[in-house]
Amino acid sequence: MDTDKISHAAENMSNAAGRMTDTAGKMVDQGRDKLNDLAETGMEYALSANSALAGFVREEPLFAMVTVFAAGYVIARLLNSMSRR
Repeated sequence: MDTDKISHAAENMSNAAGRMTDTAGKMVDQGRDKLNDLAETGMEYALSANSALAGFVREEPLFAMVTVFAAGYVIARLLNSMSRR
C-alpha cells in the first residue's frame, strides 16, 4: 500500500515537473520573440536617426562640428565636477 502511494506521488511529481518544463520553455520562447521584436524596433529607430543625422551633417557641417564640440565640452565639465566630489 505504501509503495503504491509513493509510486503515485512520484508519478504526480514527474507529471508536474514535465508541465513546468513545458511552461518554462514556452515562456522562454515568448521572451525571446519579444526581445527580438524590441531589438528590431530599436535598430529601425537607430537607422532612421542615423540617416537624419547624416543629412544634417551634410547640410550644415560647421554647425554639426560646433554642436559636437559644445556637447563634449559640457560632458567633460560635468564629469570633471563629479570626479572632484
